[in-house]
Amino acid sequence: MQPVHAVVDAGGESWPRVRDVLERHCHRLPPGCVVELLTEDPAVPGELGAWCAAGGAELLATDETGVPVVLRIRTGGSQHRQWNLED
Repeated sequence: MQPVHAVVDAGGESWPRVRDVLERHCHRLPPGCVVELLTEDPAVPGELGAWCAAGGAELLATDETGVPVVLRIRTGGSQHRQWNLED
């Protein structure tokens, strides 16, 4: 299992809010980093797959056995991003 580089605890926030926070985190990390997303909103896992596909990220794992649901995402690459691991 790959190490987690960032954890986003979204609580019960709805997908639009989760998406905004997740995008900020993913844009700060270089390609190939793993972000763990914790969510209590049952709609988020369904939305996340399409978001990953559209943005070049990869959904690595989904654990929906408990609350919160735990999802792991590998950041995608974009030559236009600037990475700062110190943020």
